[in-house]
Amino acid sequence: MTRRRKFTVYPRDPEQAKAGERLWNGSGIGLVTLDKEGRPLDIRQLDANGMDVVFPPPKALRR
Repeated sequence: MTRRRKFTVYPRDPEQAKAGERLWNGSGIGLVTLDKEGRPLDIRQLDANGMDVVFPPPKALRR
């Protein structure tokens, strides 16, 4: 059996995004680093062109 858990999704904009852009048009693979509690510490896309696209936390979640 699975349990339902409350969670909230916060959208993140790529660092190189222009105003209003949220999608990143590029092929690659996502890399998410989690803390001990299972919360994301770092979210980035490793682009096929060798570029790392970082998705920083939303302003509401920045420490």
